[in-house]
Amino acid sequence: MLFAAILCTGVALGISYSRSEIYSSRARVLVEPLQLTPDSAPAEPNLQTESELIRSTSVASLVASELGLDEPPASLLAGLSVQPVPDSEVIEVGYSASSPERAARLANGFAQAYITYQQEQVLERILGAQESIRDRIDNVERQLTTVNAEIDDASKRGDEDERSVFQGERASLLARLGILQQELEDLQPDRAIALGGGRIIQPAGESLHPSSPNHRNDAIFGLLIGLITGIGAAFLRHRLDDRLRSRGDFETAIGAPVLAAIPHFKVARKDRASAIPLIADPYGAASESYRSLRINVEALAHRSGFKSLLISSAGAGEGKTTTAVNLAVGLAQIGARTVLLSADLRRPAIESFFNIPAEGQGLSQWLTNSGALSIENLTWGPSVANLLVIPSGPLVANPAELLSSVRMTKLIGALEENFDFVIVDSAPILPVADATVLASRIPQALLVMDSRRADRDTEQNAVRELAQVGCDVTGIVVNGIARPGTGYHPYKQPGYGYQPSLNGGNGVASGDKLRLLRGRAGAR
Repeated sequence: MLFAAILCTGVALGISYSRSEIYSSRARVLVEPLQLTPDSAPAEPNLQTESELIRSTSVASLVASELGLDEPPASLLAGLSVQPVPDSEVIEVGYSASSPERAARLANGFAQAYITYQQEQVLERILGAQESIRDRIDNVERQLTTVNAEIDDASKRGDEDERSVFQGERASLLARLGILQQELEDLQPDRAIALGGGRIIQPAGESLHPSSPNHRNDAIFGLLIGLITGIGAAFLRHRLDDRLRSRGDFETAIGAPVLAAIPHFKVARKDRASAIPLIADPYGAASESYRSLRINVEALAHRSGFKSLLISSAGAGEGKTTTAVNLAVGLAQIGARTVLLSADLRRPAIESFFNIPAEGQGLSQWLTNSGALSIENLTWGPSVANLLVIPSGPLVANPAELLSSVRMTKLIGALEENFDFVIVDSAPILPVADATVLASRIPQALLVMDSRRADRDTEQNAVRELAQVGCDVTGIVVNGIARPGTGYHPYKQPGYGYQPSLNGGNGVASGDKLRLLRGRAGAR
């Protein structure tokens, strides 16, 4: 919003300062209805009609003629503005030009040209009326001549009755002639023009300051447009942006609590063991976050009574395997007998954390019953006390079918009988069916998300996939946050912080690998 406001304001000011200065002047004209004779009733003026008359090319031609301008009438109309003043008989005639002198001159010119045009129209009407009356007078005079001749003829013949009739007709014609002559006398152009036509009550003066551009108004307009654009863009982005950003967004979308927010930490490219902060950096912020995850998982397991926990994510690359490894290590460090099962039979990665040979024995061989392997022969004991790892084994062509077999169900049951926690790392939920198959056998799952790309639709689709097979999302782990949001920093003050244990530190065994299957310990 701020960016849009600044940008639009800057653009508006740039356009404003690049425009040429325009000056405006205004004259006011009182519209007075014209009367042809003193006794005639004036008509009520229509200001809208008179305004259109001022805007006509006829008036513009008269302006060009009176001011001696060698410009087309249409071009003169470009700077003209005409506005009736409400509740009055006054019209405001304005003109805008590049100089104050031209603006005032043309504003007054249009006002005066309108009055002159009106007077010329009245003059034409008076002259036309005079011509008509003169024709009628001539006709009456011809009739009088004829009647006089008839009276003389009747007198010569001594016909008094006929002579009396023609004398009455002559008296009538004389009366008509007198009326017409009076009408002709009343039709005086100067007198009619003096009785109306309009007058300038406020001439236009030269403006000292340009009316355009108004830098202040332009800046305010640009700011308003910027704010409206910014607010609209922000609202649209919010409506279209499906990403999850805050803790509340994650919990509302998934319907489960955020058990841990893991900050971004560096991992050596050639040393995957550095991706286990609980061992590589036990006093760092990431270690504190994984300890919080362990505590929350312990509490949930105590309340719900589960031992097996499926670790998965909606898509690949969100840190599910790293989360599974660190959770298993964290549980083992507090003395809980923990087994970490690598059930991602498509792109297994747990082996690289503990330097387990990828071509060795593992889950896929157990499920295919190849060589009648025992569970004891599948487990690896990394140098972490209380932790055993079951690798995935060689890649197979039908991982989903193997994970849905009866042997997989029996394996999970056997592990739950002999361990406190069974942490199962699976393939992503949405790309393949492997995680859904495992979820039908493990009723509790931990959903891992990458804070930088998690979106509502994708994560909710993953939750629906799990719910369809009866698996509940126990909690959420959010990876890749910029920094811990709830104080996941190691204490720096003397006397605080995690201290190494006396047996080699942080629960890491100093001897050979340990095996915990069925509660027995021994070197592999």
